[in-house]
Amino acid sequence: MISKENLKTIAKNKIIDSKVLFDTKRYDASVYLIGYAIEVSLKYKICKILKLDNGFPETKDEFQIYISQSTNDLGNEIKTLKEIKNHDLQKLLRYSGQEFKIKNQFFNEWTEILFWQPELRYSINLYNENQSKKIIQSAEKIVDLILN
Repeated sequence: MISKENLKTIAKNKIIDSKVLFDTKRYDASVYLIGYAIEVSLKYKICKILKLDNGFPETKDEFQIYISQSTNDLGNEIKTLKEIKNHDLQKLLRYSGQEFKIKNQFFNEWTEILFWQPELRYSINLYNENQSKKIIQSAEKIVDLILN
């Protein structure tokens, strides 16, 4: 399990790492990492909303622990929510309980980062300085809203 506190720390660290890459003109890598800041912050919020007190499950066995300990509909919900173990920001946003808030308060920013996927790690010269800067700024606003 990844504890909720570790999820918060990881999300914040990914922003810092992304900025370091940006400062060294590694724009593709900075965009790649900033996406993980969004992903991890959404998984943090999912833990809070689903009351996954031990943290975010990483394995089938860890999912099973939550399912077997559940005395209510949460166990059934987690069975159907194994989708939370993915990188799809749109799905994670839906499960985080933050979709309405983010799409209403930060629609433009969300649109800037919605394209993100782990396959961006294979990108070469896809982003320039201005694009990368805008994406990082958008992600920072969203992560701040999610974590606070």
